Amino acid sequence: MWADIAYRKSQSKSNKLKNNREPYKFEKKRWKVNMKIKKGDTVKVLSGNDKGKTGEVLEVIPKTQKVIVKGVNIRKKHVKPRKQGEEGGIIPVECSIHSSKVNVVCPKCNKATRVGYLVEGDTKVRVCKKCGNKLK
Repeated sequence: MWADIAYRKSQSKSNKLKNNREPYKFEKKRWKVNMKIKKGDTVKVLSGNDKGKTGEVLEVIPKTQKVIVKGVNIRKKHVKPRKQGEEGGIIPVECSIHSSKVNVVCPKCNKATRVGYLVEGDTKVRVCKKCGNKLK
């Protein structure tokens, strides 16, 4: 019993810094952000290796402000066969890209544009900043 208490005390002392403070943990605070890019949008890549490519948004990750675009930022994934008869190999996979490197392509003017908002009654509608066309 006494040995157990002494062990617990030694453990708690080693985890604390001087002046009885807990050690500072380096964790990024991530906030859920209202992103202007939605799933199914056609977007154009503004910078990086795939600059100038257009594609459809497959997935939006608001927590990290990232987007997965079809045919953009493709990496090779090495897959090991798990079941008997299944083949392993190297599979191309689309990885996420930061949403700031991407602009929505307006279906009317066919240009990469920023997204604005208009309030019509009770609904908030996304609008093309260049031509004023409503986006889906």
